Amino acid sequence: MTNSYNEPQKLPVNGIWYILTVSLTKTLKTLLVPLIVLITSRRTSDFMWQLLVIVYPVITLINALIKMRTFNYYVQEQSLIIEYGLFKKEKINIPFKKITGINIEQRFLHQPFGLALMKIETAGTNKTEGEIPSIEMRKALELKEIILEKASADETIEEKKEPLLRLNSAQLLRFAISDNHIRTFFLVLGISWIYLNRMRELMGDDWVRDITNKYIFHWYELSVYVYVILIVLILAIAYSVIKTFLKFDGFVLQKDHLSYQYQAGLIDKKNTVIPFRKVQFVRMKTNWWRKKWNIYNIILRQSQAGESNKENKKSFTFPVFDKEMYRNILNTYYHDLTEESATNRVHASYWIRLMIIPSLVIFVVVATAAYFYESYWILLVIIPLMVYQFIVSRLYVKNYRFYVNEEAVQIDSGVWGRQVELLQWKNIQNIGITQTVLQKRKAVANVQLVTASGIITIPYINYEDALRIQNHVVYVTAQSSRSWL
Repeated sequence: MTNSYNEPQKLPVNGIWYILTVSLTKTLKTLLVPLIVLITSRRTSDFMWQLLVIVYPVITLINALIKMRTFNYYVQEQSLIIEYGLFKKEKINIPFKKITGINIEQRFLHQPFGLALMKIETAGTNKTEGEIPSIEMRKALELKEIILEKASADETIEEKKEPLLRLNSAQLLRFAISDNHIRTFFLVLGISWIYLNRMRELMGDDWVRDITNKYIFHWYELSVYVYVILIVLILAIAYSVIKTFLKFDGFVLQKDHLSYQYQAGLIDKKNTVIPFRKVQFVRMKTNWWRKKWNIYNIILRQSQAGESNKENKKSFTFPVFDKEMYRNILNTYYHDLTEESATNRVHASYWIRLMIIPSLVIFVVVATAAYFYESYWILLVIIPLMVYQFIVSRLYVKNYRFYVNEEAVQIDSGVWGRQVELLQWKNIQNIGITQTVLQKRKAVANVQLVTASGIITIPYINYEDALRIQNHVVYVTAQSSRSWL
């Protein structure tokens, strides 16, 4: 590494195109409403057009040039310094120890020039702490290594990076196709319902009756609806495939003694660092179809400022296609508890709680639809929906189990698929016990485990067990000197 980055570094000249594009985009968003009003107004003066078409773009260009010429970044002892501004100077000091993520994104406008966008995230903020909008890809990778090295100066380096996972096109296609498309199915039903109502408005109330009487035995005519549903489902699957390839194309996951590092992206390429010490808990999700194909969706939840943050800003999600690889990633955080700990279950009456609210929603929605459309046969839909909700509630309680030891808790749940959550006690910021009137009668309670990255709830467990968990968490967090963030 030839550059220590102790001296102020400038942005490259060809980075002006990215900065200018971003500035123009922000300007257009700001002026969108005034521009629409101006276009639709009959009193449009040449001065206003000149102001919008000439003056604002010129001001945007000047601001972009000023930012590019005044932007500096450098390393100073244990901090990364970012400076910019001419009339209003800004200086951002980012201590290495507080950095929770280093994201390098090579967007479409960066790629022809070999540039990248470097984002620095820290705990305790609702947005990116600092970013370098246009930096040479080589410098971005070097700067990332310097930050990681200085952030771990007091730790012993034991190993080099090792590639753990690469995803090929066939795996990505399987991951996209095996997505849960049930939501799309209900969307199709909604669209079909709207379509039928509009046709009834255009062609009269007797349209549906005439079509039924004329074509009830002609499968070809009735198959039009099937074609519509199939086309929409195919489009939904195509959307899932495109989204998957845009996000995960070229995915490579590496590991060293400090962090995971992965790079991926078809158009906007990302290079992301996930420090082990910033991972609050690990979650694995898989639906019924993916479980048959041994596809596991891994979610690493990092520390974040609060629940106002969008989840995808502090969650890193990627698929794995091997059970051994899934366990390997899980063991990086903490080992699987299912083989060494006793199995704990929720109270058997929990299925009633799961049944009540969805059943009320189903009844209100169906009854309202039957009333407004004066088709009370729709009420018959309630029966299969209630039966399905009953089955789902009972299966969820049957499959729900959790495991605890002195250092961690693991929760396994799911109905048709499976979800695993693994959390170390030392990462808990707060623990709460809640009870309803009915829960008090049954001596059960809900335990809420609050971390810097979200809340995990263990429902309907024995009240005495809930108190023991609470006391143990208080003891562990009091003994731990590790910062939550």
